[in-house]
Amino acid sequence: MKSSVLQHRGFRDLWLGQAISQFGDAMYAMTFLFMVGKITGDPAMVGYVGAIQAVPYLLFSPYAGVLADRVDRRRLMQFSDLASTALMFGFAIVVWLDSTPPVWTIFLVAFLLATVNVFFAPAKSASIPRLVPGDQLIEANALSSATQNFMPMIGLAASGTILGALYVYFPDAFFLVAILVNGATFVVSSWFISRLPALIPEREDGHSHALTDLKEGIRFVRGDHLLKVSLALSLMLNLMIAPFMVAYIEANRLWFGGQYGTLASFEFGFMAGLVIGSIVVGRLRIQRPGLAYSVGLAIAGLFVAAMAFSRQYWLFLGFNVLCGLVLPFATIPLTTYIQMIVPDAFRGRVNATLTMLSMGVTPIGLGLAGMVLKEWGLVNTFLVMGLGLFIIPALGLLDRPFRDSRMPSTAEKLEPQEELAAAVPMTLAGSREDT
Repeated sequence: MKSSVLQHRGFRDLWLGQAISQFGDAMYAMTFLFMVGKITGDPAMVGYVGAIQAVPYLLFSPYAGVLADRVDRRRLMQFSDLASTALMFGFAIVVWLDSTPPVWTIFLVAFLLATVNVFFAPAKSASIPRLVPGDQLIEANALSSATQNFMPMIGLAASGTILGALYVYFPDAFFLVAILVNGATFVVSSWFISRLPALIPEREDGHSHALTDLKEGIRFVRGDHLLKVSLALSLMLNLMIAPFMVAYIEANRLWFGGQYGTLASFEFGFMAGLVIGSIVVGRLRIQRPGLAYSVGLAIAGLFVAAMAFSRQYWLFLGFNVLCGLVLPFATIPLTTYIQMIVPDAFRGRVNATLTMLSMGVTPIGLGLAGMVLKEWGLVNTFLVMGLGLFIIPALGLLDRPFRDSRMPSTAEKLEPQEELAAAVPMTLAGSREDT
């Protein structure tokens, strides 16, 4: 992967801040879910906590997208990081006083932390095209994706070894340390984001009513065929993906001894595949994002289905690596394509709308995960998820505009501001010739 994308200071600062934050997130997220299972003694509770984390996306995504298209995105991201810092350190006090806190506090923290991330995510995604030239956008996304998974690998390795040992000898400190580390990384991320240039959305109607902004964002998505197809596929695929962590934890308990280090190693292997795949995608010039999305996810579905029959540790780990390896070929080109075709004035709202609607099925999938495990068993749960991931992308192949979509040919020649100027005159409901 070319390193030239890191020569742009703004992107480099955003990248460094997120890399450090993602390390803390990885240490915290796995220990958080692990402790939910330990404290409650019920694997279904892991799914319920996951469901409560998805609810803020439904409640607040519309306003988060509007805000990302109205205010300085740098300040919005910094505020989100500082709010996460306060939340983590407050939760640390609770866990310090009681190493097995009440279940309601776990649900509350999960809800609040997800709420803060709702406001961070669209601002970050909308900012990347402003920080790099158009011809380096796919490299920037590939590097972001690789880092987003490489740093959690380090975090998982640390949590599986250091925190794993801490759990054995000092179980009361296990959860507390993970929370404090995550809180500290939010502080560092906030500092790097403070170094970014102002990222005020490029728009002329900045004083319009928030409800008007929301309606315009929805109208934009409805007026673009490729966005609608991407949304429909994402809705169905998230229903299949949602129970995955619940199945992971149950497979670890039933098949592999239930140790925290074993669970962390599976997630580590999956992320290792993601890193390798992201690096490879960054070197390629994938021109048909719709086709790559459908084929990549279908192959990943086959690997997930194969996990149903993989009760040997190394075989199960291997399919996790393979699954992670193919996913970047599906997700990075489509993400880049959407960033290219959406004008800067609409990026926050479009990202938030897509996230909100795709996350809408996540609480359903997570809420049903425990029931499916109890009624159908673990093997059938993996088969349903895998076959769903294989069949649903085939629907994208049936849609010719989505299947034949190509990266905008002018992207390699455009600098960020020129790309914006070329994109703004596009009508909301019109089709684009280059798609």
